[in-house]
Amino acid sequence: MSWKAPTPHKVHTNSEDGYRPKAVSSVSGAGDDGGMTQGTLEPLISARIELLVDTLGTPTRVAECLGVTRPLLSKWRAGTAMPTPTQLRLLVDLDHVVARASLIYAPEIVRDWLFGRDARLNDARPVDVLRLRRVQEVLDALDGREQTVWGG
Repeated sequence: MSWKAPTPHKVHTNSEDGYRPKAVSSVSGAGDDGGMTQGTLEPLISARIELLVDTLGTPTRVAECLGVTRPLLSKWRAGTAMPTPTQLRLLVDLDHVVARASLIYAPEIVRDWLFGRDARLNDARPVDVLRLRRVQEVLDALDGREQTVWGG
C-alpha cells in the first residue's frame, strides 16, 4: 500500500486562528501500523512548544520567533487551533535549530545567540533569518560556532 499525504481542510477563515486538518487519520495506511491518527498531531505540536518554552524561557519569546501572537501560541499549545502549514514548518525548523544549539550551549546562551547578531549571517539575528525560511543558513552558522567551541 502506498502512502498518500493528508489533504488538510480549512475550518477557520481567520488566518490568525490558523488551520486545522479535518482528520489526520484520513492518511492512507494510517492507524495500527504506527501512522498518524486523528488527534496525534496536536500533542506533538504542544510538546515542541513546551520544549521551546523551556529553552527560550517564555512563551512570548517562542511566539516572537514564530512571528505569531502569544494568544495564538497558547491556542496551539492547548490544541484548540493548529498552525498553518507554513507556521508548522517554521515551528519544526525552530525546534531543530534550538535542539542543535542546545548540544553546544546552555539555554541562556542559546537565547542570546538566537536573538543576537551573528557575523556568519551578515550581522542578522538567527531568528530573523529562520523566519525568512533560510534554515540552512542558520544551521551553517551554528556549525561554524560548533567548530569554534569544540575545535573541530
